[in-house]
Amino acid sequence: LVEAGFNLCNAGQPGPAAAKAVLDKARQYGLRMWIPLSTQLDLSSDADKRRETLKTYADKLGSHPALLMWESIDEPAWGSRNADGLYDGYSLLRTLDQQHPIWTNHAPRNLISTLAYFNRATDASGCDIYPVPEPSGHSDLPNKTISVTGDETDKNVTAVGGEKPIFMVLQGFGWAELGPAANHDKAVMPTFEQSRFMAYDAIVHGSTGLLYWGTHYTRKPSPFFSDLKSLISELAALQEVLASRSVTSSERASVAEPAGGVRLLHKRTEAGRNFLIVVNETPGEVTATVK
Repeated sequence: LVEAGFNLCNAGQPGPAAAKAVLDKARQYGLRMWIPLSTQLDLSSDADKRRETLKTYADKLGSHPALLMWESIDEPAWGSRNADGLYDGYSLLRTLDQQHPIWTNHAPRNLISTLAYFNRATDASGCDIYPVPEPSGHSDLPNKTISVTGDETDKNVTAVGGEKPIFMVLQGFGWAELGPAANHDKAVMPTFEQSRFMAYDAIVHGSTGLLYWGTHYTRKPSPFFSDLKSLISELAALQEVLASRSVTSSERASVAEPAGGVRLLHKRTEAGRNFLIVVNETPGEVTATVK
């Protein structure tokens, strides 16, 4: 993973003691980790026990250099979890550990107002979107093509009022791989071009982090996993650009033509170098004019 350019990985839920061993191993390779706390963050039930668990996690792991962030319950709005209980747990953990943010992954569902209510209990948000093969029904938005990746990014940026980071979770598997083994060979995997498009589509719509779910299901070695690692290597080589501030002033480049279907993000590094990321969100070729 590190050789391919990945810099962040899920540590799983092995408990505080075992998690330290995972973090120790990750540190040897310069890999950062996030730890899912799941229901432990919801203080609407078993509150005393869960408070002690959160305190144990913070005490034993909060100072570990390989820890980047904690994760809340997966898809809490879609799962009809208790938003107020999560807010109470979030508030407690931020008191116990003031150094590491809490991230929440949503489903590509729910109203923006619902997501916003749950996002009170998070420092970073985002959602998972797996739209291959097309037409896709994973998102409840009307767009059934892979450019729904950008639409879902917009939705989640709006749900935090543009004030918190957005980490989008992209497709690292084929849907048939989640079912019986007899169907795994029938899985429609994202092509390199599709994976590359979805990554940059999320970026130009405001995603500040990219994660991949499902890679624990897919075969290794395989053409798909090799393609995914190639994409990650490309993104890692652009880390300085991707992590630089976006230009929002009157100097910002823009798409003059066509009126829609092409998205542009203007980045400027600390050294003053300008980079334009331009994405064609239509199914066909487009001639675009950038000014």
